[in-house]
Amino acid sequence: MEALEYDPTDWNTQIQPYETYAWLRKNAPVYHNEKMNFWALSRFDDVWDAHLDFDTFSSAWGQTLEKMSMPLPMMISTDPPKHTRIRQLVSKVFTPRRIGELEPTVRRSGGMRRVGAAAAALCCAASAADGTNVTQALDE
Repeated sequence: MEALEYDPTDWNTQIQPYETYAWLRKNAPVYHNEKMNFWALSRFDDVWDAHLDFDTFSSAWGQTLEKMSMPLPMMISTDPPKHTRIRQLVSKVFTPRRIGELEPTVRRSGGMRRVGAAAAALCCAASAADGTNVTQALDE
């Protein structure tokens, strides 16, 4: 593979990223895309070191190519010491016991989603079978 322009928003890259990732690791482990103005690290050790060096590699602008600040602090978009404080507050709620208490609710919700997905699939199948638009018919 010749030199490439890595665009993580490209559909083909998202569908089949592995050849691109291998090229980046071999040829450009610290990759800069000038057109989209971002840097990408492709080797595990580099990514690990960067995530520990929050003074140099900040999370404050978020995790997308669109740099934006959040109106409310989100743990994933903060750096220490703010991140540490939020994590301490949140960790009191996410204990194994508290998460276990949520299991019946999560299972019910998952079950409802499966039933909804099955109903949607049946509607699509019925629409396709006789040409009737089932969702439109339900609205009438």
